[in-house]
Amino acid sequence: MSQQPEKVRRSHRKSRNGCGPCKARRIKCDENHPDCLNCVRRNVVCHYNAKTVASTVASTPRVRRERTSPNTEPHHSREHSIQSPVPTTRSPTTTPLQSVQTPSQSISTPPSDSGVALPRLNHDPFDASDMALLHHFFVAVAPTLADDGGSPIKWRAQLPRAVFASDCSLHALLAVSALHLARQRPMQREECLAKATEHHALTLAPLIDSLTHLDEHNAETTFLAAVFLCYHNLAKGPQPGQYLGFGDQADGEWIWVIKGVRTVLSMVRPFHQPPAESNDSPMAISNHSLREFAPTPSSTSPVLDYEAPLTELSRIVALLEGEALSSTKYMQAVATLRTAFEACFPSSQEAQEAKSGVTEVQTRSVFRWLFCLEADFCQSLERQSPIALLIFAHFNVLVHQLRHIWYMEGWSLHIMQGILKHLPHHHHSWIQWPREQVMGAD
Repeated sequence: MSQQPEKVRRSHRKSRNGCGPCKARRIKCDENHPDCLNCVRRNVVCHYNAKTVASTVASTPRVRRERTSPNTEPHHSREHSIQSPVPTTRSPTTTPLQSVQTPSQSISTPPSDSGVALPRLNHDPFDASDMALLHHFFVAVAPTLADDGGSPIKWRAQLPRAVFASDCSLHALLAVSALHLARQRPMQREECLAKATEHHALTLAPLIDSLTHLDEHNAETTFLAAVFLCYHNLAKGPQPGQYLGFGDQADGEWIWVIKGVRTVLSMVRPFHQPPAESNDSPMAISNHSLREFAPTPSSTSPVLDYEAPLTELSRIVALLEGEALSSTKYMQAVATLRTAFEACFPSSQEAQEAKSGVTEVQTRSVFRWLFCLEADFCQSLERQSPIALLIFAHFNVLVHQLRHIWYMEGWSLHIMQGILKHLPHHHHSWIQWPREQVMGAD
């Protein structure tokens, strides 16, 4: 009688020689040694059970009992704990991302054999840690991206419908959520950052494919993914040698991100023509997210005496006009920058008449200037032209106003340090005012 189950199991052609992580995730393993492709792509430790690889089919019932008894064999504990992209020292039955606690509720991982069906994309199924990240986004992250008191409701109601319709937008959202969680949980930072990197990588190929086959069905979700890529690049914090508009290697990563979003926006705009009264579509939410990089507006208007410094900036650029091959690009950048300052720091009367809109205008104007830079100016900034760096230093004063937002922390100081590094020392007097605003008076 004991041999009957073994005979039945011999009849099927499925292999039970897959690696531990693939078994834990319940996905097909290619059984390559020493590392399977799934583990290489997910950057996790690939391990095979030597007994499983070398044994006959008769050993299969014992292996199955190990999977259904979480604490009976050390081998099972190792399998289960590897679900996390970065191994941790926590209990093997739950990874840090599989139980995201909030003030009112939490999400826990169901056992791998519970039969719970998780959503599937075209590549791998989501695991419980991804579901926890999704929950964390709508509970903790979405309110920080909202433009006003009503927008969190729109994000929670409309955004799920948009992201579930698109691989790239969902992965981009989860990447931002993981970065936010990394800030909230320092002890689990490395694991959260690994999840953010994983989802960011899974965003790029579908996004490129969507742009290649852009139509009215995927235009909004494509733009939404691009928006979340911007959030991701901001939220991962200042990177060595990259200063938002330029870099040590003259290949400013962020400038290319900005150009990419502008390109996406220009491509999807013809497909988006909602009713004038509609503000609930994914595209409308996306547009809000591009311009509303701010927390709840304060009751007082920001005050900054910028007239004299900007007048001096215009004078310096005009004096250097003869040295530039295309000086109009600099004067135009200064003119639009002045408009941004005027919008960010309205008069007292304007602030009293529109208190709730002060921060909204400020943040929209900051990023509008960045997204509307002319290609010639961007190239000069990438080449670290002194005039372009001078103008960008004054723009950084606006970036400094957003320093209290979680995904803007550290950016203004990092940018100013990069400008001081690449601007010739004899020109440092040009940026005395923006330097004092960001770094304080010496």
